[in-house]
This record gives sequence, structure tokens and C-alpha cells, in this order.
Amino acid sequence: MRRSPATASSHLSNERGRALLTIRGQHLVTDSPASLAGPNEAVNPVELLLSALAACATFICERVAQEQGIELQAVNVTVAGDFDPRGLCGEPVDPRFQAIRVQLALDGPDAAQGTLLLE
Repeated sequence: MRRSPATASSHLSNERGRALLTIRGQHLVTDSPASLAGPNEAVNPVELLLSALAACATFICERVAQEQGIELQAVNVTVAGDFDPRGLCGEPVDPRFQAIRVQLALDGPDAAQGTLLLE
């Protein structure tokens, strides 16, 4: 199997709490949340992480459905994460995710096919 590295880079912009991400020549702005003195106008890194997980789940469902011959009209994936942001501000609280929940809504597959996609 051929492997190719996935890379992304980030650098501070000229505005406090804002960074520019570069991924395969494309650019995206991300902001620190207000609790970290950021402008909180663009998506923050936590939201980017959760959205990346949602996108991966969406494309995996699409691919598996295609491989298994399952008719799939739509996939909606919602990812939510529980964490205490006070830990990012220096308070003695664990800043890591305590839970991550993934919810899928599939349109097209029957119950057995839906279970196959989830597995």
C-alpha cells in the first residue's frame, strides 16, 4: 500500500489570537476563543478537530456504502465533544476531551445495512 503524508501548517497572523492554516496550498483562518483572548470570529481549533472527525465519518460511510452496494441518499454526521475550557486558561482542570459523541443519520439503507455501515 502506498502511503502519502498528510500535512498542515499554521502560523500567527498579524492579529492577536488568529492563525492562518495552510493545507495543500489552501488557506483557512482559525481564531482563539474569547476565553483565550482571541477574536472568536472564525472557527476555533476544537471546532476544526470535531468537524474533521465528522467529515471522516461521512466519507467512510459513503465509501463503505459504495463497496457494499448499499443505496445511500444522504449522510448527516454530528460530532460533539465535552471538555472544560478552564483547563486551557491555566486553571487546575483537565483540558482534555472527556467524551466525544458521534451521531449519524443515514437516508437510504435499511436497519441491517445501517448497522453494517456503522460497524
